[in-house]
Amino acid sequence: MKHFQSITALLLAAALTLGLCLPVFAADEGLPGISEGEAQTTDESRIWLSDSMFYDTDSRDFIYPLGETGLFIHSNAADGMITTGPVYVRNGLIIAYKDGQLMEHNSNDPLEVEEPGEYVIMSQVGGQTIRLFSFTLTGPTSSVIFGYNLPDGMYVTRAELNGEEIGYDRYYVPMQQDGLYHIEYECMSTYLSNLVYSLDVTVDREPPELEFSGSIDQKHRVHSALHISGIEEGGSIRVTLDGSPLDVAVNRDGTAELPDSGNYVIEAFDAAGNRAEYVYTVLIYLNSGGLVFLAILIASILAVAIYILMKRRKLKIG
Repeated sequence: MKHFQSITALLLAAALTLGLCLPVFAADEGLPGISEGEAQTTDESRIWLSDSMFYDTDSRDFIYPLGETGLFIHSNAADGMITTGPVYVRNGLIIAYKDGQLMEHNSNDPLEVEEPGEYVIMSQVGGQTIRLFSFTLTGPTSSVIFGYNLPDGMYVTRAELNGEEIGYDRYYVPMQQDGLYHIEYECMSTYLSNLVYSLDVTVDREPPELEFSGSIDQKHRVHSALHISGIEEGGSIRVTLDGSPLDVAVNRDGTAELPDSGNYVIEAFDAAGNRAEYVYTVLIYLNSGGLVFLAILIASILAVAIYILMKRRKLKIG
């Protein structure tokens, strides 16, 4: 019995030495919320994944030490992770960048983000700003993901594109083709291999296509109102008229109308962030309201002309 216990202890010690970690969440189900109270970390609860990141089994956070200060930044995202979020960062001075731009955030407060983007988290140690980790937060569709380099301490167990298994490296999944990806991966743990992470995201890099109708000639000049259709659900359009931004109402069926004359630039965006641009010139034209006004004007002129003519005839007769 003592011999068996010794072997068990040796195996557990070897597992910790190799930097094995416990699976925490399924990425497509979102990340776990912030636990109550101040998360603590001890030597016994730390499982190092790299020189700058460990997983804490007590708080279930990924931990980023701030140099030799004994202070730590906690997050539910590992360095290099792609997730559908949300992601929190807490317990320290937090400087965050999104898509290369400094975020407006009180650096002493916890940070929680839900908007898709590329995030870099930094902090300050000894008067110097240091990079701690980065992660990608994506929605159901994305146009900016071309592959998944897994975080340190994790490896791929399965990868599919549109339901068909695809080739992958142990730590990398190529995602150059458009389609729905399902990726399963786990920490380097043999005794908990039945628990896996997963990521489901549709890669879409095809620009949106709008349809235009009206009295349009071959030079994109329009002799009527310009009608737009094909605006995708989750997409949007941005319009300028003679260089100035123009608010355009989009109907539920994905249609819109541009009735005023002038030079239009129409930008279309889909849910994945792809963009397409169209240029049209709407010339001065008579719409139904204008035709009615013109008919009334002509009728009024005729009535006045007839009245004057009849007056002249009466004067001659007299």
